[in-house]
Amino acid sequence: DIGVTGVQTCALPIWIHGDQVADCRGESAGSGTGLGATTAQNCYGYSYSGTGLHATTALNCYGYSYSGTGLYAETAENCKGSSTSDIGLNATMAQNCQGSSSDWIGLDATAAQNCYGVSGGSGHGLSANTAENCQGGSTNGVGLIAYHIAIGCSGQSISGTGLFALIANS
Repeated sequence: DIGVTGVQTCALPIWIHGDQVADCRGESAGSGTGLGATTAQNCYGYSYSGTGLHATTALNCYGYSYSGTGLYAETAENCKGSSTSDIGLNATMAQNCQGSSSDWIGLDATAAQNCYGVSGGSGHGLSANTAENCQGGSTNGVGLIAYHIAIGCSGQSISGTGLFALIANS
């Protein structure tokens, strides 16, 4: 495949761990991390029960886990994380990111800017200390919860609270 497409593929799951990785895919069929890096750019990570993609800095990445965290990073920019039963995307700083979880928290960050999070269960759609220009949605939990301040944010919930913030400013 590498001579035809420039991308090496394999029929078996491949676990990738490195300092700086780009344009790659890592998978773990068990509880390991699908892709782990200090800096990951344009990457995809999958794990069945561990973290799909784990990086200090993640840029334009996607992480998915069936029962673990989809994407975990200190800094996530333009990323997406999904999980069936855990946190979709978890970051200290999330910018222009999306997180989704079927049953738990869609996107969880210390600071979130221009982000979207959704939970199909009782978890929060988007949870952050500080949220700016963010949206969150949840079926039974809080759509968007900002433990400190929410600026220009919106939240929706079918049977829970739409938006909860200590300080909310439109």
